[in-house]
This record gives sequence, C-alpha cells and structure tokens, in this order.
Amino acid sequence: MGGNETKQLETSVKESMTLIDRFYNGGNRARPAALDILVVVLDGVVRRMRQQYASRKKFIEDGNAEIATIDARVAAIQATQAPLKKELEERQARAAYLRETIEKGTGTITDSVSVARAALEKAQLLSRKNEKVDIASLKLSIKGYDGKGHALPERSENLRKKIGGPAARKPGDLEPQKTLEADARMIERAHKMIAVPTPK
Repeated sequence: MGGNETKQLETSVKESMTLIDRFYNGGNRARPAALDILVVVLDGVVRRMRQQYASRKKFIEDGNAEIATIDARVAAIQATQAPLKKELEERQARAAYLRETIEKGTGTITDSVSVARAALEKAQLLSRKNEKVDIASLKLSIKGYDGKGHALPERSENLRKKIGGPAARKPGDLEPQKTLEADARMIERAHKMIAVPTPK
C-alpha cells in the first residue's frame, strides 16, 4: 500500500468525523439532506477502507511468501556451505601447521649450515697447517739436511755439500743401500701427502 493511499484514507476519515461532529452539534434539527450526505461520505470511507485492507492483506501474504522462499534458499546455501566451511577450516589449520614446521626446519637447517661452515673453516685451517708442515718436511727430505746443515735421520749424505766432496756421515749411519731405500720411502710418502686435495 502506497503513501498516497494512506494519506487519502486519513483525509476521508477526518472529513467524515467533521461531518459527524457537525451533525451531532446540530442535534435533531439537522436537515435530512445533511444526513444523506453524511451516509454517502461514510459509505465511501468504509468502501475505501475495505479495499485498502484487502490490498494490505495481499501485500502481507506476498511478502510472507517471498520471505519463506528466501529462507529456503538461505537454508539450502547454508547446508552447502557447511562442509565447505569445515574443509576450509581444516585446510587453514593444516597450512598453519606446515608453515610453523617449515619455519622450524628452516631455522634448524640454518643453524646446521652455520655449524658446518665453522667446522669447515677449522678443517681448512688445520689442513693448511698440516700442508705447510708436510711441505716443509718434504723440502727437508729432498735437501737431506735441516736448518742447521745437519744430515736428516736415515740420511747419510748432506746434499748441501759440494758434489764430489766428503759425505756428511756420522758414526752409526745406515748402510748405503738402506739409506737409499729410506730416502725412497720418504719421498713416496711426501708425494702422496701433496696429492691429497685440500678442502675448499
């Protein structure tokens, strides 16, 4: 029912009440014509009120039917959404668990890499130190004498001496054949140590 119809109905009711007041204020001296007019007006008001009542009743019924249809659709949608919502919540929980696990795993890997890097650096330092010692030992072995010019153990000759000069022998030196074999073993060990790759 529109606003105009309601306004018209209110106007008609007010006019009818005014006529009724005028009729009763006049008492029984009112003319019959005035009564006829009052009856006609009131009859029209009643007729319009009945029409508006029927119109409003139909409007309410149509509205209730539409509400029922909407409620049914909402119920159907909720029934469809319920399993989807549950699945979504489960997936969100799974994603949160995996995210936390990945973060912990990444932290553990980072810590392990740091420890491994530190261990590698120490190993490289130790390897370089050992390499220097081995190289120095090899040089001494090849030269046949130490920093003071003394013949090395298991060596019967100081290679610093001039070729053809007297050998740097000491009492108790090994026999020449054993000395050569010892030299060969030392040189072989030195070559093997040099051949070992250094970690990068």
